[in-house]
Amino acid sequence: MINSFQPINTITSGLILQQLEEDIDASNLAQPSIDSQGYLMNSLEQVNPETNPSISFNGLNGPVYIGTGVTAESVTSLRSSFLDNQIQQESSVLGYNSVFYALDGTTTTTTTTTPITTGIMDQINSILNASPTTTLGSALNNLTASWTALSTTPTVPTAAYVTAQNNVVIAGQAFATTANSQYTQLQDLQTTVTGQMGQTVIQINQILQQLANINKQLLNSPGSNQNSLLDARDYALDKLSQLTNFQATFNANGTANVWVGDYSLVDASGAAILNVNATNYNNTTQSDIAIQSSQGSITVANASSVFTGGTLGGELQARDVVIQNYMNQLNQITNSVITMTNNFYQAGYVANTAAPNTTAFFTGTNAATIAVTGALVSDSVSSAVPYLATEVDPNSATGQLAGFLGNTQNLLAGNYLASAKPVSGVAVNPTVPISNSNATGGIGAAATGGSFTINGTTITYTAANSIDDILTDLNGISGVNAVFNANTNLFEIYSNTPLTYVGTGGDKFKWANLESILVSTMPMNDPTAENQAQVEYGAESLNANYQTPPNGPNSLAFLVTPSITGVITVNGVQVPWNNTQSLNTIFSSTAPFIPPATATVRPDWIPGAQKIELLNQVGTSATPVQIVDQSGNLTAVLWLQDSSTPIGDLSTNMLTQLSTQTSTFQTAYTSASASVAQLNIEQDNLAGATGTFTANGVTNTVGVGVQAIEQQAYQSMITYNAMLEVMEIIDQTLDALVGVTSSTTTNGIFQQQNNG
Repeated sequence: MINSFQPINTITSGLILQQLEEDIDASNLAQPSIDSQGYLMNSLEQVNPETNPSISFNGLNGPVYIGTGVTAESVTSLRSSFLDNQIQQESSVLGYNSVFYALDGTTTTTTTTTPITTGIMDQINSILNASPTTTLGSALNNLTASWTALSTTPTVPTAAYVTAQNNVVIAGQAFATTANSQYTQLQDLQTTVTGQMGQTVIQINQILQQLANINKQLLNSPGSNQNSLLDARDYALDKLSQLTNFQATFNANGTANVWVGDYSLVDASGAAILNVNATNYNNTTQSDIAIQSSQGSITVANASSVFTGGTLGGELQARDVVIQNYMNQLNQITNSVITMTNNFYQAGYVANTAAPNTTAFFTGTNAATIAVTGALVSDSVSSAVPYLATEVDPNSATGQLAGFLGNTQNLLAGNYLASAKPVSGVAVNPTVPISNSNATGGIGAAATGGSFTINGTTITYTAANSIDDILTDLNGISGVNAVFNANTNLFEIYSNTPLTYVGTGGDKFKWANLESILVSTMPMNDPTAENQAQVEYGAESLNANYQTPPNGPNSLAFLVTPSITGVITVNGVQVPWNNTQSLNTIFSSTAPFIPPATATVRPDWIPGAQKIELLNQVGTSATPVQIVDQSGNLTAVLWLQDSSTPIGDLSTNMLTQLSTQTSTFQTAYTSASASVAQLNIEQDNLAGATGTFTANGVTNTVGVGVQAIEQQAYQSMITYNAMLEVMEIIDQTLDALVGVTSSTTTNGIFQQQNNG
């Protein structure tokens, strides 16, 4: 028999469930859902009802089943963990790329709408490429043009010649100032990014602490409706993903464990603390990131390498890789200009003089330190006679050397022919016959006359010819600029293509000791390394740990960090290498570097300059040294380029790379921004969050409208009131039936309850 109050119990369970629905609807209407950036803050909650077991009894026509109502099984948040993961991954990509390129609205004129962009690439571009007339390349063009102008100006001490000389010095100062300024601005930008890292770390620490607090609240409120806490947890993780990469797992109670790499950021004990105060050994002017554990018992001195995503990962990449790369290229261009200019200039003569020049045109070694030699600057102010070295030959006034310097940007930066050793142990007079004795300024018996070819062009000379005669023939070859430095007794021959030398007859020009040289275009050690550590050629492996400065460790001293392993091809021969080897081992372990007596390529380490030369052995022929990375990055580490590159192209290539890299970051940012927007729309639609946000100029409406939630609440209220009315009718019916049965009979279906 059915309990007489079962209908009331059934209706009561429905009322309780409906009242819970009303509470959830009120909560859904009350809570904000979309923040100012368009990200979900809270999701809608829904009640999940469960049907109570039915009861049955035997009726006249068989079993009869009657429902007993419903109960609330659970309250869940309408949110997809899969979408959460996707949003966090794309947010990390977006945060990373927004460091380099970000769209910050538009500006509109009467005819056009122009995007307003921000980011590191914009700032680098404003430094290196503000206008076509302020680039390092344009400064180099002006310098070489001034040399060319001087080469065609009559050398009689006239006002025009003095002005042309002074213009060269002024252009040299302008080139140096441009290099100084751009390098300093990039250094300042690195410091600015370090400051931005500090702000990012503050935001990360706040979110980590927020997650730790949410974990505590979840632990302290078991069994209650925790969906708002879980929403807060998920929202915090979404925001954290914009700032850095991380991994997260969730416990059964909803608490989160967060870590990056092998380092815990949030766990049961609390939140770790990040600090931008770790020593950056590769750049002592900047700081890296340290991690202090939640208990303060463990501090990771330098954890920067594990932060590879989000804003923080982008800032580290921007400071330590992208900006540094352009600083390195500035140094490469500047160092090449310094080297080439000084090699020519110090082998030259002031017009109509016999004494070889002993002064360098530039001082310094890189973009930060380059300057025009002070004595030349002083001469440009006071001298009214020739003071710049402009001649290849003594007692000449043709301006030939100035013409060579005007061609500097077209010459290869680090691949040329040069004497491996002096042509004589005593002073040589380049104007006398080469067969003259050493005592009279000649080469002596070694120079008897002969022939040789440079890039296929044959030059023939006799014992009566002088070095100046040979230079004249050399400089008659298209694209070739040759000088003889009477201070060092060395030939140096440059070109805009790799040079091949072959002796063909007589003494075969062997006494010139020519060999092909491929030399580092700039020092390979990092001048900002701790105590200005020097690269060790033979005593340290490439990945050696820190030892007593200034020698080593190679792992910190290198300006470009060597890869773990690689293969280079030198003149067609493959040479495998790895970072456990020293440079000496790499360049003495296999052909073409062994056996030493017959090796085709000889390495020469210049410790003071921190450069390496690869030399084609001295003899009657010398072919260009070719080096190519098959894998790994050894040529970048050594600053060696295959056949080298014209100096002017170094500047052009830098600006081309800048344009390409900016476009790459723009594409990545735009793609990630669109993905995050779409994923959030999907999450918001699923979660029922309501609102609008604007991304890339497009306003998006997301989620379930407020009116729909209000309508749902209204329907719940109607249902609740209807249930109350039904309960009232049932109650009245039961009262009536009890009254009837108590006055007529004690038998029947309805029995008066005895409350005794």
